[in-house]
Amino acid sequence: MEGLKPRFRAPHMVHRTSLDMIEDVVALRREKGWGPQVIAVYLGTKGVKVGSTTVYRILCREGLNHPLEKSRIKRTYRRWEREHPNSLGNAT
Repeated sequence: MEGLKPRFRAPHMVHRTSLDMIEDVVALRREKGWGPQVIAVYLGTKGVKVGSTTVYRILCREGLNHPLEKSRIKRTYRRWEREHPNSLGNAT
C-alpha cells in the first residue's frame, strides 16, 4: 500500500545559470560582439558547458540581443528562368 500513495514529483534540484557564467557571456558579447553559438563554443573550449539557447536567453534578458550592425552582402547575380524545361538557348 505504501507504493500506491501519491508522491511529490517536482524536481528536487533547480539548475540555474551561475552569475559568473552570465558575466562571462555578457562580457564576451560586449567585447567581441559574438552571437550565442560562438559564445557557447568558446566557453566550451574553456571547460564551461553551456548551450547556445542558454546564451541566447541570457543575451535577451540583458538586452544585448540586437540585430546585425553590418549590412549583409548583396547578391550580384540576377535570377533567370527558361521558358521551358531543358531549353538551353534561343534555338528554335
